[in-house]
Amino acid sequence: MAEQAGNEPTASAAARADRLGRTAEAEGGSIPGLSRSDDGGMVPAGVVVAMDEAGRGVRPREASAFSRWAAPAAVFLCVLAWAAYGWQHRSPFAASWDEVDFALALDRFDLLAMQPHFPGYPYFVLGAMALRRFVPDPVQAYDALNILMGALSVIPLWRLARRRLSPAWSLLAALLALTAPYLWLQSVRPMSEATGIAVLWWYLWGWQRAMERRTWGRTAAALFLFGVLMGVRLSFAPFGLGLVWLLALSAADWRRAGQRRWPRALLFAALAAGFQLLWLAGLALSE
Repeated sequence: MAEQAGNEPTASAAARADRLGRTAEAEGGSIPGLSRSDDGGMVPAGVVVAMDEAGRGVRPREASAFSRWAAPAAVFLCVLAWAAYGWQHRSPFAASWDEVDFALALDRFDLLAMQPHFPGYPYFVLGAMALRRFVPDPVQAYDALNILMGALSVIPLWRLARRRLSPAWSLLAALLALTAPYLWLQSVRPMSEATGIAVLWWYLWGWQRAMERRTWGRTAAALFLFGVLMGVRLSFAPFGLGLVWLLALSAADWRRAGQRRWPRALLFAALAAGFQLLWLAGLALSE
């Protein structure tokens, strides 16, 4: 009798939960007080809906404090530590002829004199010219630009990682990318590789956003970032194939919407060419 009496609350709670479930099915699959997603009346994936002892539905938990604050704060602090360490170990002099050419370009930008060598990397040199107001030494001005751009590249790195990973894994992915030995070495040299990789992350993030929602605003942003990338480091040109993919998907969207494809494709090409001409025109005017 005692055992039977001890099981009555559990059985009663289970019965009430079963009745609540049948009532929710009769009302269209929703439980009052619980949020529904937009695609079928189910709660978002990964959210556990539980029943309390009285058989009432329990609301899903809010995002944890780590998800909202701790992981981004950890990324910020680690980036500050990375930037401070890199600044302490920056190159005090130009260690190769290419670095000498970049340093001389801050006083006289001249491709014919190999200051710097072709194709000139005008956006990279322009960024160092801007920072030279605060860092007079030309070599260290490039170092400061590399460290600054490397630190800022954590923003698109984090945003890209959060599309697929949890906050903890996103933190790990961002730090692994930032502290890669090659990137760390290039960040303290007056060369364009580190800044080019930083701009590449911004371009990939912009391209991903344009692929998710193929609006003209996002498409123009991706094309602009690719133009900046080419003006910093021309060796990343193969990543432009992603824009061809973007154009193909956009053309399919225009066709389904019954819109004329050729005028829009020409506008896409004109935007892409215009953003490339920005830095090419700068090279032509510098001669």
